Amino acid sequence: MDSIRCPNIISFYGACTEPGKYALVMEYMSLGSLYKILHEDDLVLTWPERLSIAVQTANGINYLHQLPEPVLHRDIKSLNFLTERAYQGYTVKVCDFGLARTRNETTRQTKSNHTQAYTLPWTAPEVLRFEDYLDKSDIYSLGVVFWELASRNIPYYNRQDDVIRASVLAGDRLKIPESTPSAFRELIKKCWAQNPNDRPNSSDLVEMIEKPIRFQDQSHDFIHISDNDLKLHEKIGDGAFGTVHRATWISRRYTIAVKKLHLTHLTDRAEKEFFKELSLMDSIRCPNIICFFGACTEPGKYALVMEYMSLGSLYKILHEDNLVLTWPERLSIAFQTANGINYLHQLREPVLHRDIKSLNFLTERAYQGYTVKVCDFGLARTRNETTRQTKSNHTQAFTLPWTAPEVLRLEDYLDKSDIYSLGVVFWELASRNIPYYNRQDDVIRAFVLAGDRLKIPESTPSAFRELIKKCWAQNPNDRPNSSDLVEMIEKPIRFQGHTVKVCDFGLARTRNETTRQTKSNHTQAYTLPWAAPEVLRLEDYLDKSDIYSLGVVFWELASRNVPYYNRQDDVIRAFVLAGDRLKIPESTPPPFRELIKKCWAQNPNDRPNSSDLVEMIEKPIRFQGNSFLFLVHCDEGWFIEYDSVEKVDNQ
Repeated sequence: MDSIRCPNIISFYGACTEPGKYALVMEYMSLGSLYKILHEDDLVLTWPERLSIAVQTANGINYLHQLPEPVLHRDIKSLNFLTERAYQGYTVKVCDFGLARTRNETTRQTKSNHTQAYTLPWTAPEVLRFEDYLDKSDIYSLGVVFWELASRNIPYYNRQDDVIRASVLAGDRLKIPESTPSAFRELIKKCWAQNPNDRPNSSDLVEMIEKPIRFQDQSHDFIHISDNDLKLHEKIGDGAFGTVHRATWISRRYTIAVKKLHLTHLTDRAEKEFFKELSLMDSIRCPNIICFFGACTEPGKYALVMEYMSLGSLYKILHEDNLVLTWPERLSIAFQTANGINYLHQLREPVLHRDIKSLNFLTERAYQGYTVKVCDFGLARTRNETTRQTKSNHTQAFTLPWTAPEVLRLEDYLDKSDIYSLGVVFWELASRNIPYYNRQDDVIRAFVLAGDRLKIPESTPSAFRELIKKCWAQNPNDRPNSSDLVEMIEKPIRFQGHTVKVCDFGLARTRNETTRQTKSNHTQAYTLPWAAPEVLRLEDYLDKSDIYSLGVVFWELASRNVPYYNRQDDVIRAFVLAGDRLKIPESTPPPFRELIKKCWAQNPNDRPNSSDLVEMIEKPIRFQGNSFLFLVHCDEGWFIEYDSVEKVDNQ
């Protein structure tokens, strides 16, 4: 259990192994089980949320099945998936796995078959026939969980065990609600096929769910929302294409954004294209692209219903709000904008945004920094139709500062034209200025067509400066494509933060020669506090000797003190050779304390090697509790950086 690292499997922190007091210590999920959400809580679940839950349950089981030594859960049911609120929807994690032998032993000792009886509704027919438990037996059980997601009912509720067994063994199955999307209905049927060989394996199952399953309508693949089901609030955006309002989706009790389109009517051809483009928007599943919930398609009341982002546009953050943005935050924003555009460009039928500007990226506060999402994409034909009906070119004019030179020459719009526009957005991130502010359109056109560009601030990190220049190269072929762009931003571009790099290595001979020539042992003396005991005994220097020295550096991080400050060399040597060590502050998190101790073990063989050390530090070490991630030390003491804050007893 301790070896598992998967976002959809519950984190295991440790165990109490005292006889008679056996206990597992795990991550806490505040909403409880999926069973509770589905059958006890009065929560409205949209189909996108149910699909997300299904993907996460399958993903967790697939991880177990794909391990080098595959783990079969053997007790899959909605009670064994734990849930937590996420920014959108729910986080779901598998629990109660990997203890098959322990569970069987527990049942034997308690002479109880309660667990088996309670699990019966989720049990595969081959298991009921006392045949071997297979990986496909887990898949059957997942099928029943998916049925729970579709029906919101308890499987075989109030039926006797014998009746359930007979029904399952005869090949009968629970009735899937008519309202279940056809693709999900077929998925459930495949999962609980009578013959295990006819069921998908876990990896196929994940792939099947992740495909764009269309919910709610067979004629057009998106949710149709009545105009009467939308309550508009304040206006939060305006343009020739439509007016955006914060709104409430009445039947779902959601806060949403509604874009009321400036369309009075659609011809048959235009309507067909409109529905096609809406279906495209509904197929998108990317964390950096705005979620499309559905549309109102009533004539004269055309509207798009989308995710609401409370901070508004990136333009607003950069040019209107008085927000301080660090370079790490700007890099994160740049990465997210590029990631969203890259998703569109990498689709099987690539989508070019055609109107990239800071106004078309929406923002929300995240735990650290901001979440950024692409909006206003995929409706090029509808946008053209709107412009024709309103006899307005306002959108085109306003977009001019972000427009690529080849587009200004009325040439074909390319994927690299989107990249040019992104370069201008990156310039906005660097400068916090509006591009070509107060310049006339003709001046902007002439400037761009001549190959001139906006001045990048001197304070811009050199790597980001070069990135901007590549994006707005005059020749589209000289610009990076979207996937290269994402990779370029992902590289460790260091912007002002706490970056630490090793120096002064690989020069042992040169250093020794320098010491010999100057007849000085100053360097050696100064290094003494970090020297391993075997080095002090004049034995060979080992890779584990470096690890000892790292342990002392870690002690410095914990204590903020100079090691062995003001102690004589002989005292330090005697202290280290005797196996004594510096005192680790009480405030040091226990995992980090143990790490330091392992690093400076007296016997080099007892120290971790460098790769093990990296892995030990990278593990999700929880330092004092489940509600926050880590502690930060500064001169005033230890401060808690919270992952989440909950109000308990009004505190």
